[in-house]
Amino acid sequence: MKKLCWIFLTVFAFTGLSAQTSGDKELDARVAKYMQLTLDVNYKDLVEYVHPSLFKIVPKADFIEVFQKAFESEEMSIGFDSMAVISYSPSFLNNGSDYKEIKYRMRMYMIFKDSSVERDSDFHDLFILSLKGGFDDADISYNEKRKSYMVLTQGVMIAIKDKDAPWMFLGIEKSNPVLMNALFPEAVIKHFKLL
Repeated sequence: MKKLCWIFLTVFAFTGLSAQTSGDKELDARVAKYMQLTLDVNYKDLVEYVHPSLFKIVPKADFIEVFQKAFESEEMSIGFDSMAVISYSPSFLNNGSDYKEIKYRMRMYMIFKDSSVERDSDFHDLFILSLKGGFDDADISYNEKRKSYMVLTQGVMIAIKDKDAPWMFLGIEKSNPVLMNALFPEAVIKHFKLL
């Protein structure tokens, strides 16, 4: 569940409109396009905005398959009510690449298509506990009117601009030091305190 939650945070960190700008027109345009692809649930094009270092660990086809299974699920609908960039850090340069920390907040929802789960109060409690395990420090609730589970959380992503490449994005998973060390150079980990 944690791995799936991390993947969702990685890809959907910028969905929604944001009043914050980075001061970099190219980055702002990439974030805006990323948001639109997310709103359109166009995960096949969306992965083109994920930094390629992730695909050395998880093949792109597997990454797409996770989203396809989640969003085309017969059991559940997943979507986003709102997401917004809170802030952009100043640039940090390392070995010819530019890194920016992006803090964001998001509110997502999950609706089970089988209405029988709505009548099972034990299921509600267990599912909320499961979500809390996957989304640390998130506000998790059940919205009776919408019959949906709501997740309100804040997170951090890193925008990366490698030489002669557009801005790309990676999520942060501080609880997974092996992954963080595989994705980011040591200087970036130390600068942004990723571990």
